[in-house]
Amino acid sequence: MGTQGNISDTRARLYARLNRRNRVVALLRIAVPGAGIALAGFLIFQIILSNLADNFGLGGIRVDRDQLVLDAPSYSGIMSDGTTYEVVAEAARASIDATDVINLDIATIVTEQTDGYTMTANADFARLFLTEQQVIVEGLMVTRDSNGVDGRLYDTVIDWPTQKLTSNGDVRFDFDDGAVIEAQSLVYNAK
Repeated sequence: MGTQGNISDTRARLYARLNRRNRVVALLRIAVPGAGIALAGFLIFQIILSNLADNFGLGGIRVDRDQLVLDAPSYSGIMSDGTTYEVVAEAARASIDATDVINLDIATIVTEQTDGYTMTANADFARLFLTEQQVIVEGLMVTRDSNGVDGRLYDTVIDWPTQKLTSNGDVRFDFDDGAVIEAQSLVYNAK
């Protein structure tokens, strides 16, 4: 009977150890993937945050009548051909319900190509659509490029991903040599 008691005690300790090991393995089956997901989420959040920090320069931020108000915002990027662009405004407003649409007051848009050609556009009011990466000027947009060409465009859409500028209103360009181009609309494909 003494031997039988030792065998059953040994067997009980063995089962207890196996049960502890099984509980640890069961916990690890949940904890390891959970930790991996948490780490991946943290890294994705950091990537998104760093990309936003590269694209946006923000002065003061405040909430005013259900709108997010930004003082002196800027948005910049690089197109596939290496052309850089920057959109700067004196102030910007975005509805709390639609933060990807930013209303820009006194907007300036600057593009610079890799060969040094630059164009600056100014508008009293513009809308920046972050998701589509477009700027829409519903009124007058005045331009000046590094070749000395002055332009006046109405109802303009600047689409950064497709590198296309479309003006659905009157267009006028004045060249240094006195030449003038006038049109009822314009589609300019930078590609």
